[in-house]
Amino acid sequence: MRACLQTVGLFPRYNEEFEGVVLAYLDPKIQGPTANILSGLSPYFHVQLKASFLLFSPKIGMLVEGKVNKVEKDYLGVVVLGLFNAAIGIADIREDLYYDDSPGGVNWTTNIPSAWAAISASL
Repeated sequence: MRACLQTVGLFPRYNEEFEGVVLAYLDPKIQGPTANILSGLSPYFHVQLKASFLLFSPKIGMLVEGKVNKVEKDYLGVVVLGLFNAAIGIADIREDLYYDDSPGGVNWTTNIPSAWAAISASL
C-alpha cells in the first residue's frame, strides 16, 4: 500500500495537545483489532491510530517567512504559508526601517542599500 499525504482541511486550527496546527498527516495505521463505541455518541467509535503529522508550530524567536499583504504606518500585515495572517507591530519592526509616506506610494524603507531593503506594497 502506497503512503499518501492527506491534508487536514480548509480551516486548520491550533491544537493544544500538539502545540501547533496540524496541516496534514501521512500513513495512518489503526493500532489494534478492536474499537470502543462512544457512549451516547452512536454511531461514533474510538480507535488507537498512529500517523506522521506535518505540524506548523513556530516558537518565539523563530524566523518565519511570509508575504506582505498590508502596509500601514503602525504595522505590516503578512500571510505565512498562504494560510496564516500575522501582524508585525511597529515595536517589532527592524530599527533600520522607517515609514515613508511621500508621494508615489506608502512604504516601509531603509537607508541601507540593498535589493531587499525596501518593503512596499501597492494596495
